[in-house]
Amino acid sequence: MNRQSLCLTIADLTFQISAALPLRHEDPQHAYDAFLSAGRPGPDTVALPVRLDVGPFTPPAGWRRIFESGRTWRLFTDDAARYIVRTVSGMPDPLWVARLPRDLSGVTVTCSERLVSDADGGRTLANPVRYPLDQLLTLYVLARHGGLILHAAGAVLNGRALVFPGKSGAGKSTLARCLAGRPEFRLLSDDRIVARTPGPPAVSIAAHGTPWPGDAGIARNAGAPLAALFFLEHGRSNTIRELRRDQALERLLPAASVPWHDRETLPAVLDFADQLLARTPAFAFAFTPVHAAAESVLDWSRAHQPS
Repeated sequence: MNRQSLCLTIADLTFQISAALPLRHEDPQHAYDAFLSAGRPGPDTVALPVRLDVGPFTPPAGWRRIFESGRTWRLFTDDAARYIVRTVSGMPDPLWVARLPRDLSGVTVTCSERLVSDADGGRTLANPVRYPLDQLLTLYVLARHGGLILHAAGAVLNGRALVFPGKSGAGKSTLARCLAGRPEFRLLSDDRIVARTPGPPAVSIAAHGTPWPGDAGIARNAGAPLAALFFLEHGRSNTIRELRRDQALERLLPAASVPWHDRETLPAVLDFADQLLARTPAFAFAFTPVHAAAESVLDWSRAHQPS
């Protein structure tokens, strides 16, 4: 049977999605538009095949739960693979189950019939490779290839990426709107940034936009070499002060997607976090939600232009 195909590329990681049914991607905000394509992955991307099947899922013998998100998904494991299980309140069976083999050679997603629609005269399958599944897959691929998902806004200025991490409520979307008001900045995201090594030999760490925007709705499929991290704080004025490495680590870990529940994956993620801070200057950025915040960033950039 011919299978339908679709590519989802995030930070030069490409998920090659295939299914027996035509795929529909439900994205009312159109955040994924720039990240989806029908073509083949580029030569510099890390490709992961993702096969979608429809039917009942039979749990393997001996699998065990290692994490409960508390809302929408659970993580199970056995000797051969991890299993991400998407649950829906009030429904007895999962909406989908994604099987990730230990070597990440390919992902199989078993989809419930509830994802199949008979509208418009034909059966179509709602693509499950979107949030949260695509973010979880990205986390595991990055752990293998060197990278981290940051809860951060990001922008490109003079060809270099500036990343502004912060927990919920820190002001990521607010700052992104301030920067968007100045033509010097090209926004990447207002909520999630991927920082990763671009491949061997890694000259620098790059920052990429993602299809997971915040309140400002900014999701751009682009990236640039990472120049600095600015950890956001609420302040009465706009001030930027440099952080020691231990101070930056204390702020980085709560603002990163770290799989504390997964002992196998955790060391690689923490190792990259250490590399990130060893190679990237870090600052605390206390700002007020006015356009002067953008001017403070511009002042910093003028003072730190590469020689």
